[in-house]
Amino acid sequence: MPAEHVQLFERRGDAAVRIATLTARERQILRMLLAGHHNKNIAADLDISQRTVEYHRAAIMRKTGSRSFPELAMLAIAAAWGDGGEPTAAGGANSRPDKGPAA
Repeated sequence: MPAEHVQLFERRGDAAVRIATLTARERQILRMLLAGHHNKNIAADLDISQRTVEYHRAAIMRKTGSRSFPELAMLAIAAAWGDGGEPTAAGGANSRPDKGPAA
């Protein structure tokens, strides 16, 4: 297993705890952000204001202790890493950003 994978695997527990502190709406917005959606598009898709998306995004950063979006992305990857050293379907490579795991 490559060194960067080992680091992610070791951080998995702490990352999962941090992600678990998020509300369902914050997790939904996090998945959309990680999929590359912009605040404006998220707002339109969820029928909420752009300011509300910005508020949720700030809450996500605060609750996870992330200082930057790349740091948040690494935290989300670490949280999604499974026991076998591979991303899990729930939040991993096979998840759909706004609909949950792919069927």
